Amino acid sequence: MRIALIGPYADPEKGAAVVRINSFRESFSAAGHEVLILAPARGVAAAAGVTRYRGILHLLSLLRRARPDVILGTSPPITHNAFVAVQCAMTRTPFVLDAKDPFSYLVARFAHLRKGRFKTAGYKACEWIAHRLAAHIFVLTPLDKKNLLACYGLPAEKVTVIRNGSDPRVIRPLPAAGRTVRAALKVPPSAKILVYAGVIGGKDLDVMLDALASLLAKKAYLLFLFTHDGSAHADRMHAHVREAVARLSLEKRVRVVVNTPYEKLAASLSAADLALSPVPDFWLSNLPTKVFDYLAADLPVVAKGPRGGSMDEFFRTYDVGTFSTTWEGFAAGVERELAHPHRRVRRVIERHFSRPILNRRALKVLEGLA
Repeated sequence: MRIALIGPYADPEKGAAVVRINSFRESFSAAGHEVLILAPARGVAAAAGVTRYRGILHLLSLLRRARPDVILGTSPPITHNAFVAVQCAMTRTPFVLDAKDPFSYLVARFAHLRKGRFKTAGYKACEWIAHRLAAHIFVLTPLDKKNLLACYGLPAEKVTVIRNGSDPRVIRPLPAAGRTVRAALKVPPSAKILVYAGVIGGKDLDVMLDALASLLAKKAYLLFLFTHDGSAHADRMHAHVREAVARLSLEKRVRVVVNTPYEKLAASLSAADLALSPVPDFWLSNLPTKVFDYLAADLPVVAKGPRGGSMDEFFRTYDVGTFSTTWEGFAAGVERELAHPHRRVRRVIERHFSRPILNRRALKVLEGLA
């Protein structure tokens, strides 16, 4: 079977979207299928197995020539997927939407994404087209599924939860490598390190620094493993965090590393004692990929988010750390976790959220459609 994967990013770019696409490719190829990855052209270096498209018309042309048996398109962006869904309906090619983030919902809430009224209406129309025409839809959390079923009137059997998870073969505790990373970061061997991995913007990291400032000044170091997509927005967010670090006089306590390759992430996580995952209060469904990677590295997690959201549900289900709905509770959770003996959390990934197992579940859906 020939499978086309359409993603917002691809090698050599970094980030959760690239990890998910590459993980799909590895699992699908290992099962004997031919996999083609398509991603927008951004002037990045060429990568094996990745075809860059210059716009929607070019993407549609590439797909017509490739003649895949099934197409899996990741949202966002939603516009490209809407046009692909229409073409697939005309050619009777099964189209599966990997609905990672509610695009129009986020556009309305993040200032750097906000558009005019007409563009926002266009995005909503594209979302409706993509969701209604898709032969099947993957979502990241049960709450995402509940929202989609209510919003688009979809049958439950059309939507499958495929978590991000983590690959325990790649992300695992590496004590010796962690000590090497600590030495490179010039952090004393006995000092406690908190780690945040992922995107720079949209996570209130400056507020997080305010909440943890006194603890960092006295008891711990903070390692930021940032993903940077090369955009002006990422530059601004990066500068904003550095300004907050300087304002709080935490330059000696904060380390920043940008675009750590996935195959080296385990070493960096192994240098830490505790992981951090704040999400915005408005984003109920958000459960970041990094939470699963933290757990695969056997790092307990202190999280903050909205009550009743996906993060709240996850921490009530699995004993993997501390969840709070306030920054005061978040800071107290960090203090509490650092004071307690290290808990074993990796088994949650091995038992429930191994990417290879989740990918086989996704492949079964694709094979049933082709």
